[in-house]
Amino acid sequence: MKLSFTSAFLCTLATSFQKKALAQGPQFGDLPPTIGQHGNTEAGRQLAWEEFVKEIFPTWCVDANGERIDEGSKLCADGSPNGRWTPFYLTKWHGGEDPALGGYPTDIDTGYPFYYGSGFFGQSGAGGNAHCSFEFDGSKNEPGKCGKIVTEDDSGPNGPGHVPPHIGLAALTRTYYDTNEKVEDWFDYKQNGCRVLPHKLLSMIRKYFPRDEESNQPDYPPPFTNEGGVGGSGGDYPYPLEFVNLVGQTCEDEQDKFPSAVCSTGTATENGYPEYLKAGHGSPHYCSESAKTADVYNDWCPYIFFGPNRGKYRHPHVAFAAVETWLANKAMPNDCGKTWDENDGADYPFTPDNSVAFPEMEFVSGYKTDPKQPRTSGDEQRFFWPGAEGSKRKSVKGVFVIEKYLAPTPARIGKNQDPNPPLPRIASCRYKNYKGVVVKDGGGQKRKCQWIKKRDTLKERRELCNGPSLKKGKGKKIKQVSKVCPQTCGEAAGLGRCRDLWLLAKGGMQFESKRTALL
Repeated sequence: MKLSFTSAFLCTLATSFQKKALAQGPQFGDLPPTIGQHGNTEAGRQLAWEEFVKEIFPTWCVDANGERIDEGSKLCADGSPNGRWTPFYLTKWHGGEDPALGGYPTDIDTGYPFYYGSGFFGQSGAGGNAHCSFEFDGSKNEPGKCGKIVTEDDSGPNGPGHVPPHIGLAALTRTYYDTNEKVEDWFDYKQNGCRVLPHKLLSMIRKYFPRDEESNQPDYPPPFTNEGGVGGSGGDYPYPLEFVNLVGQTCEDEQDKFPSAVCSTGTATENGYPEYLKAGHGSPHYCSESAKTADVYNDWCPYIFFGPNRGKYRHPHVAFAAVETWLANKAMPNDCGKTWDENDGADYPFTPDNSVAFPEMEFVSGYKTDPKQPRTSGDEQRFFWPGAEGSKRKSVKGVFVIEKYLAPTPARIGKNQDPNPPLPRIASCRYKNYKGVVVKDGGGQKRKCQWIKKRDTLKERRELCNGPSLKKGKGKKIKQVSKVCPQTCGEAAGLGRCRDLWLLAKGGMQFESKRTALL
């Protein structure tokens, strides 16, 4: 088909306008705004992103020792706003709660559209992107084994499935630099407030991260690589605030896959790792050796808390929210403020909040100034979930995927396991306490099961329940206290065959199984 002279002229004119628009640079200038000032180097990009996220999530004032000061004042000594967010983001614990506790908003709080979180039914991983069923034993298995939401196409009820926030961040920043589209077209305040319209974001994501024609699955490279990193005027580069736990050989292995990966090939000692850490286990979390031996969920461990980058980690969903806020303010200044607190965060923390259940946490002996790690048993073979805060079953606002909660977790299905187990029911435990004496107190006096419930701390009750009992089984084999006191240890310590009683008391979901009987 031949174009008329007029059509060809208009097409050529449109193309020239597009090239001119791209040549003039992105619509609102550099993103982050100070990246040109600091230089397009690894150090310069890191500093620019630190300043940018702090501008959208203003941090509180600190003294030379990093301690919070000047609460109530509007400005810090350097003239920066005295915000409500910690400048030292050390742990995912308390995410979604009062910022004074040291956390940041969760993916659900910021409204990231492709998170697809699990409902808060009290199961392991509730409120996160791991989807465990009601029968999954969270006291023995970490929720990462349950898997995320995966779909075969983008048109079904669960859309594209879980898309890591760093991929959303990569697509949004790359589109900002690569396109001549108006940023205003990415928003509709009446429909979606100060957030990018989901269908616009998904189109951006599929442009850079399409589904494979054979497997129907997209490839999402890690954020600390060019392939999975953010867009800039000089091309794509690794997201600078990730600080992944890859060091030495594990870093070299990663760079074999992604030569652009930002990590250190030096030793753990050279990189300042405390001696108790498991170096190089991946993710931006830093778990202790004992925690990894017990196979804890990485999310329960702290972010980078040592060396020059201590506390500088910012989860990509926070960075995505910062970019989204900045663009919304530029595109709709009359509707959207310059900080997240002025927009979606105006009523944060929400009620109920979106915080997730953590296990028992404790300081590593001899390292009281380091963040807490998940507590493990003496033989380092297990952790203790949930912690004293309970399983956090609650009714929160938002859209969650619940179908996998009522289905068996694939990793847990064995040859003789019912693939269609009974649905959740409120239940009581059918196992009863032994009526005789089972333990000795500090003075050597023999005590019955009910005495355990009177111990002041959860740690003490759990140590008793995990210890040997005075009652012996066949062949005079020593039995664990939790097996002879199932009711008490279940209700007071969340251990043993009646652990569901603990979940009920702490807000968890009960279910009918061989351990339980209907009320």
